[in-house]
Amino acid sequence: MRYYLNKLIYTINRFMYGRYKGDELNQFLIILYFAFWVLSFLPYLGFFRLINIIILIYVLYRALSKNIYARQKELNKYFEIKNKFKAQISLNKQKHQNRKTHLYFKCKNCKANLRVPKGKGKIEVTCPKCKQKVIKYS
Repeated sequence: MRYYLNKLIYTINRFMYGRYKGDELNQFLIILYFAFWVLSFLPYLGFFRLINIIILIYVLYRALSKNIYARQKELNKYFEIKNKFKAQISLNKQKHQNRKTHLYFKCKNCKANLRVPKGKGKIEVTCPKCKQKVIKYS
């Protein structure tokens, strides 16, 4: 029995050699799969079963792929989206904490977020990124 188990493990290891296996994106997709799986039991949300099948196929495709470069590009794109999302949450948290003392607005030229103190009247603000001057009321 032990011989057959070792042979099976060896065969699986040989099959998986050179394949991409798992990463953080696959972990996220598996969590998403389970969330949609729970939602698919609710009435009128059966279409989540189809989404689950698509997610599961994609996870298996990524795990068994030998094109490591393409999987790394997908992972980098995932990290870009994740970091933008985290930065937006952090900015919203900061805006909420400073809502009594500061105003936030976007630069019209480069779309950078700028912060000015409240209660200072008409002030000229220089954007640190593009150096454009904007007059704002605080």
